[in-house]
Amino acid sequence: MKKLRKKELESILNNSKVDTQWTDRINFDERFTKYTIYRSTAGEFIEVNQITGKGAIVAEEHLIASNDFRRKISHNLKRGIQSSHDQWKFYHSIEDDFSLLVKNAVPSLSSITRIPSKKLTFSLASFKEIDETLDPDLFWDDARLKEIYDPLMGYIGEYMRLKSSGTWIKKEAIPCILTPGNQLLMPHNIIFSITATPGVGSLHRETKRATYSLRYEKPR
Repeated sequence: MKKLRKKELESILNNSKVDTQWTDRINFDERFTKYTIYRSTAGEFIEVNQITGKGAIVAEEHLIASNDFRRKISHNLKRGIQSSHDQWKFYHSIEDDFSLLVKNAVPSLSSITRIPSKKLTFSLASFKEIDETLDPDLFWDDARLKEIYDPLMGYIGEYMRLKSSGTWIKKEAIPCILTPGNQLLMPHNIIFSITATPGVGSLHRETKRATYSLRYEKPR
């Protein structure tokens, strides 16, 4: 993205036309900030905020990601989902039995993703395998997301527990990990993050980020 100054924007818009297809796609929901999308004679996309008038040159990939993000928020709002807590309440099945959550994680993920169980070792590297097999369309399908939600909770959470030498606990009814240094690691936050932008989020990246602070804890 390249932000444009007022004169730069005026100059480039003089040689651009409104891209009605992209403008309509981006503005499908009245709850979001509205943008007008232009296409320059050079083929560049220009995104202009209809309220502030500010603009920027953007790649088409940016428009695709932005549109998917808005669609996912709209999809969630129709289900009353505005947070990771809401998402957990909507999709989870296992609540109190941590051992069952962990026990079912590997066989269920193996069945859903077709990854051999022997590769699902609760290692950070194994999340790359899962990322490669997850169909982005899965995150738009309530039945499929419900099927994989608890297995992901159990797998991510058990990785966090092993990594931190922590303990499974419940925080506001949601299973999470309490580390020896009293950090709370919350696998449901990771699932919410990767489902916010289907096809863009990464379990490997988000899990690594969520456990980064463990390096500052003293080992038992």
